[in-house]
Amino acid sequence: MNCPVCHQTALVPQELAPALQVLHCPDCGGNWLSRSNMEAWYLTQPERQVDLASPTPAHAESDRGEAKLCPECHRIMLRYRVSAEIPFYVDHCPCCAGIWLDQDEGEQLRDRALLFELPRVFAASLQRTLRRQESAARLDELQRKRFGGERYARIQEMREWLSTQPHREALLACLSEPLRKCS
Repeated sequence: MNCPVCHQTALVPQELAPALQVLHCPDCGGNWLSRSNMEAWYLTQPERQVDLASPTPAHAESDRGEAKLCPECHRIMLRYRVSAEIPFYVDHCPCCAGIWLDQDEGEQLRDRALLFELPRVFAASLQRTLRRQESAARLDELQRKRFGGERYARIQEMREWLSTQPHREALLACLSEPLRKCS
């Protein structure tokens, strides 16, 4: 089986975590985690509630680069954001359910104790939430650049105050037409 990044490099067996076997690329440092190896590893872990059935498919995202082909079944893999705090995506094959982890991603997931949660990454509800959070953060940054830090802080204060007011729609209407007298 060859690496989906390097294309010509043969993957070699390696242990990512105790009892978790992956196929490792010695050139790019990526790791292939097959569904069967993931399931076998789950059986060695303390009792936890994880649904290994295929989750409701999420809309895959892309962070950069070209699409990767699954090293096992040669289908195009989809990319999924792991969490808002973790700045990378993992590649998942929708056909054989294998997972490609680029260099250091497996180690980061292991060190954060997130390997066990990996099947949940592919759920549509999590991906929707992550997209909303990313959109809100991008809008926040654009507005901060547009208005400047001090003005944007004032806008945030006004938003907070307005959210507590019983007649906020009337207050907003009054603010949007500053030349008219408000009554």
